[in-house]
Amino acid sequence: MKQLLSLVALATLFLVTACGGEKSPEEQFATDFCDCMGPLVELQQEMMDNPEEAMSRMGELEEKAKCADELEAKYKDEVGDEPSQAYKDAIKAECPDVYAFMEENGGM
Repeated sequence: MKQLLSLVALATLFLVTACGGEKSPEEQFATDFCDCMGPLVELQQEMMDNPEEAMSRMGELEEKAKCADELEAKYKDEVGDEPSQAYKDAIKAECPDVYAFMEENGGM
C-alpha cells in the first residue's frame, strides 16, 4: 500500500510538471522572435563594429533575415504591425540583449 501511494504521488508530480510547460501565445512569439532576431542582431553588431567588412557580409545578413519574413507571415494576424506591450514584455524576458539593441536602434 505504501509503495502504491508513493507511485501515485510520483506520477502526479510528473504529470503536473510535464503539463505545466505550455507557453502563452506571447511567450511562443518571443521564443520564435528571439531565435530569428538573435543571430541577426549579433551579425548587425559585428558589422557596426567593423564597417570595413560590412559590405562583404551583406549577403550573410540577407540570408539570415529570411526568418523575419517567415516570422511575420506566421504571426501577422496574431501580433499585427505593432506588438502589444505584452508581446514586448515577453521578448524582453526571453532575450533582453536583442530587446535592448532594438530599443536603441528604433526597432521596438
